[in-house]
Amino acid sequence: MTETDELFIARYIAGQKKSKDIVSFANIKLDSGVYQDEYLDIIDSELKVMTVLAPLFEKSVVSSGKVLPSIDQAVMQILEHHIALIASEKIDPYCQFQRLLSDIDSYDYLRKAKKYVGDSIGIHNMYGCYHSDDFSQKDINRALVKEAKSWVHKYGKEH
Repeated sequence: MTETDELFIARYIAGQKKSKDIVSFANIKLDSGVYQDEYLDIIDSELKVMTVLAPLFEKSVVSSGKVLPSIDQAVMQILEHHIALIASEKIDPYCQFQRLLSDIDSYDYLRKAKKYVGDSIGIHNMYGCYHSDDFSQKDINRALVKEAKSWVHKYGKEH
């Protein structure tokens, strides 16, 4: 599965991309025939560090007609991606939720909690299932799928 540009950008905004990922992104774009001066600048940069590459990458996003999302918008894109996969029942729910938590690790959803961890972004029930010691792995997976379907219905793109 290839990562869409929008998901890559969301993960970048969420702090999950490194300088090597930005260079790879630029290379892939150029190799596929998408030309932008910023991609060449990224590849030609002597210093492959985020302080140099991040402004070039962000300029390339804007130049391509896309909008850089806010951190909250980026996290919602990431959540929608992972939770839709869980709801589809085509992947291991537990592993996918683990990937979700990894992708939003830099986001302060713990401090933003009103009553339960993850309630500010609607994942508190899934978070509780994921960390449950009272149920079998099969029951946890079943609960994650059920909660994912509920989340998609409540927060998905169509709503």
